[in-house]
Amino acid sequence: MIGHQQSYVWTKVVLIVSLLGSSASYSDAFVVLPGVNQQLSVGGGTTTTTRSVRLWASSSPPSPPVLKDDSYSIATRLLGSLLEARKAELDSSPVGIVKKIIGTIQGKQKQEKEMIEGYIQRILDMPRQTYDPSKSLFGPLYCTLYNYNPSNPNQGTPLWEKISLKSDNLKGQQYFVNSDYEMSIVNYAEIFGSLVAVRAKATFSPVKKQSDEKEDTPSGPTGWIQGLTAAVGKGSSSSSTSSPPPTTLRTCPDVYNVRAFEGEIILGDVKLPLSIDGTAKLVVLYADPRLRIFVSSDRSDSAVGTWEQAGLVVVQVRSDLVTGTGPIDLRS
Repeated sequence: MIGHQQSYVWTKVVLIVSLLGSSASYSDAFVVLPGVNQQLSVGGGTTTTTRSVRLWASSSPPSPPVLKDDSYSIATRLLGSLLEARKAELDSSPVGIVKKIIGTIQGKQKQEKEMIEGYIQRILDMPRQTYDPSKSLFGPLYCTLYNYNPSNPNQGTPLWEKISLKSDNLKGQQYFVNSDYEMSIVNYAEIFGSLVAVRAKATFSPVKKQSDEKEDTPSGPTGWIQGLTAAVGKGSSSSSTSSPPPTTLRTCPDVYNVRAFEGEIILGDVKLPLSIDGTAKLVVLYADPRLRIFVSSDRSDSAVGTWEQAGLVVVQVRSDLVTGTGPIDLRS
């Protein structure tokens, strides 16, 4: 019996945290060993208490992480949430499937949606945010990892999301500059991986010159964009250096005119033409080299239906962060 009690003492270890006095700023932590008792005299009587071992003192508690509230830091948290959500979505292991079922029962998807949209709103509430198009707009494919329509939640899922038949399909946009300084976009949406996909081409230009650009810098494809060609590695070197590069920082929200003119359906090595012709406005709400937030102010139509509704907010993440491989270039 004594041996059993000793075994109980050493195998059952309970960690408790107790607050010492109302004036204590932090808590002390103790390990309690049941069965190891000591006698204390309290008010003339005798009380049996449990012996405990202090783990850390209240004067030196563990320090909680400090979370910054600037837009880049919040965007970092948003990025982590989006990548974690995609990783969980693509986890087809038995453990991953069980986690999805449990998460659905517990309403985890709703909590995740509220958290992500909360991060987005906090970023957009920040005053006067600027971005550098050469680093945060032009470059490789950026994949759309989240979309919603806060102004009209009943508008439904965009067409490019509906046609996706695999959870790991990539959807997104690549912005680049042609050799003649024409700013171009490739819209890309996989239906069944890269074997079956839709691709559409468009051109775009800023609606107006911004106040933080140099006064002698004209707006449009042949104006401030010439100062970006060296940074993005496109354009004629002689033309791009013929005049001093303009200030490239632009202020959000930044509005662009977009004109779609050509589309195609990719079936393996076969490319079928798809009729796409129309104009829309793109609004950059936030952009950094890893992540950007856009909103479409106009409805976009195609030969196969409404591509997306007005007011759709999308969050795009640089392709190499999504796939874990190198950046994806769709210009060829």
